[in-house]
Amino acid sequence: TPKKAAKSASLTMLKPGDTLASSLAPQIGNQPFTISCVVESLQPDGIILAHGGISAGYALHLKQGHPVFSVHTGAGSEVVDLMSAAKITGLTRIKAALAPDATMTLCLNDLAAATGKAPGLIPRQPQEDFCLGHDNVKPVANYSGKDPFRGSIADLKITTP
Repeated sequence: TPKKAAKSASLTMLKPGDTLASSLAPQIGNQPFTISCVVESLQPDGIILAHGGISAGYALHLKQGHPVFSVHTGAGSEVVDLMSAAKITGLTRIKAALAPDATMTLCLNDLAAATGKAPGLIPRQPQEDFCLGHDNVKPVANYSGKDPFRGSIADLKITTP
């Protein structure tokens, strides 16, 4: 019998290119959550992680070297992109959070990098796969580059209260 998912899913064994069925991914439906990872990228644009698609989901990706946290709360709603003014250089710890009041925050190496507001929490568990280093079906956000992520993604954790 499968164990009930822990509040912090163990994602550390995943490598760029891997996918998890949504039912096995962190259960973030209608909950605040925090993503943390250490990234080193060999490309300016790339998808670090994506979970969901055009109806609901979230993604962490790079646009011209700037980390972007994207949240899509449901069909018909716009995707909210929160982009850091700073670019990542070398190994960078990235933390992205969606708070109970729908405040979005992005931190680089434990320093606040950007703050914004989503329309709300993601109302249900995203239906599409959780993807590390790519987005395999319909994109969560408007990112370029469906090419696999080149670089390293380590210490990945997604936590809910």
